[in-house]
Amino acid sequence: MVIDTKVGFPADAAVHSAIDEHVARAVYLDAVATSDALFGDEQFANMLLVGAACQSGALPVSAASIERAIELNGVAVATNVQAFRRGRQSVADPDALTAVLDSRSSHNEVEPSPDALRAVLSAGITDPVVSAVTVRRYEELIAYADRDYARAYLALVARVDRSGLGDGVTEAVARYLYKLMAYKDEYEVARLTADPEFAETVAHTYGDDASTSVRLHPPTLRAVGIDHKVGFGKWTRPALTGLARMKRLRGTTLDPFGHTEVRRTERELIGEYRDVVDRVLRAWRDGTIGAADVPAVIEMLSLPDMVRGYEHIKLDNVARYRDTLRRTMTEVLGPFAG
Repeated sequence: MVIDTKVGFPADAAVHSAIDEHVARAVYLDAVATSDALFGDEQFANMLLVGAACQSGALPVSAASIERAIELNGVAVATNVQAFRRGRQSVADPDALTAVLDSRSSHNEVEPSPDALRAVLSAGITDPVVSAVTVRRYEELIAYADRDYARAYLALVARVDRSGLGDGVTEAVARYLYKLMAYKDEYEVARLTADPEFAETVAHTYGDDASTSVRLHPPTLRAVGIDHKVGFGKWTRPALTGLARMKRLRGTTLDPFGHTEVRRTERELIGEYRDVVDRVLRAWRDGTIGAADVPAVIEMLSLPDMVRGYEHIKLDNVARYRDTLRRTMTEVLGPFAG
């Protein structure tokens, strides 16, 4: 899926059908989503599966013995026991578990800040779906760079919203302009890795004395011929924190990481996408495109979804994206494509 963006997950029904043909009985559980909904972390998905397997009679070990083993292991005991029991409940009383999940989902939504809500509302974006998509990304871009960077994002989304092209076009721009603007570079990796919430999650899951290592492969290592990821332990946290604070250098002449082909290309893509949006708006005002063309416009403005992966994989996908975009612009925009 990283190498070929046309490949997606197969439908659940197709997977279930393939399995059902070869087994006498199957129990299905979205353990990752359930773990995240119940405990705010995907780490307990395996224990949910152990619980489901136990309740299904697939394990020759008693539930009491498994819980005792969790206690002896001594890692996040209460949560792991709860995950095991919820896994059993998914088989014994799935309706009750569904009710719990529905209740949790209504309480687990992160509320946007009042400042972000005001900014989006002041920009004139009122559709609830588009507003939700935009406000979340506006806040993320403030953390990624700064408020000016986020305002530049919001300004273009608001222009599209005011154009009358429709909520579908505005939502596409809100999603994919953000995707291009929030490319994951060294500063962003450092910010996410040094985030105190990340450290708290690790400590909660594995214990305060857990030994942690972040596997990274920065360009400096590649430059000296190291072709694999290297583990960075807790001792690197001050350095990562310092690197995260240097994000203001991103894209400037002082940016030590910004001169590689990948980073230059990532910055170019943002300007290219803005230009495409401008061409769409001019074609709409000119009457070259109309309401019948809106679905094709949405598809065209969603093409940045092709830009995935890292290093040479990303560059290969960028080449395919640019080629597809050129052809699509010619078909959709006509004289405004050039």
